[in-house]
Amino acid sequence: MAASLLHIPGDIVNGRYRIIENIGHGATGEVFVAHDALHSSRKLAMKYLKFAPERKTALEQFKSEFTTLTHLSHPHIAKVYDLEQDISNDQFFFTSELIEGVEFLKAAQDMGIDEIEDLFVQSLRALEYLHGNGIFHFDIKSANILV
Repeated sequence: MAASLLHIPGDIVNGRYRIIENIGHGATGEVFVAHDALHSSRKLAMKYLKFAPERKTALEQFKSEFTTLTHLSHPHIAKVYDLEQDISNDQFFFTSELIEGVEFLKAAQDMGIDEIEDLFVQSLRALEYLHGNGIFHFDIKSANILV
């Protein structure tokens, strides 16, 4: 994966999170694996969303959606923990449960049709749960579904 523009492994964010690696980046943000100093046994995901801090509408929507996500509980949706502003670059990020899995299509390559159907139904149930709570994922693709 190409080098991150925000952080490199070993960086400490807000005196709490030690960056381990960049696991994804694109037009909308970057995702890192980090250790949380407040919870020494917890590795987590840190997702930065790329938007200018002065964009108040986008920031308020992001905060509102984050608050909604903290109240969700579903076996196929990662738990979210904290929303913070990185003091080193003024970018907002949230932390969540780290899901260590493989992308849907890669996992499905060695499965039978019944197993694939089961994974697909689980994914749709998670989306139905989100939609029922007023949350819409605008980037649904196999690469964003980990199993």
